[in-house]
Amino acid sequence: MARKTKYNEQTTQQLIDYMGEYETHGDVIPTVEGFSDVVGVCKKTVYNWSQKPENKEFLHALERLKTKQHRTLLNRGLSCQINPMLTKLMLINNHGYTEKKEVKKDNEITVVELRTNFDDTDYDSMTDEQLRESIRNIKARLEE
Repeated sequence: MARKTKYNEQTTQQLIDYMGEYETHGDVIPTVEGFSDVVGVCKKTVYNWSQKPENKEFLHALERLKTKQHRTLLNRGLSCQINPMLTKLMLINNHGYTEKKEVKKDNEITVVELRTNFDDTDYDSMTDEQLRESIRNIKARLEE
């Protein structure tokens, strides 16, 4: 035996009323979840109600709720009343926004030529004085 539905003639008006007073129910933005909690059903039930052909007014009111949610997210997100990252996440997940990342491909190859100032000298066989002189010469060339 199927359960009796909680949907009735007043349900559409309850949704419209919720959109005007969602903050009194503790919601920062109007949500389907908030409305479903107020009327005592799960959100899937609310979506099922909106799919029935005889509930066109309810579907229209539910679309208005989504529009109000979108507007509230934008306004409160831009004024930092709602965390911007949470705003972004909700806009992406609930309102069709996408994140665009540009990747530039640079086909230029930069050739870096490394040069040393060392020659084929056998530094292991040099005396301390010869090594000091060689270091002075290298420093002088680097400063040029």
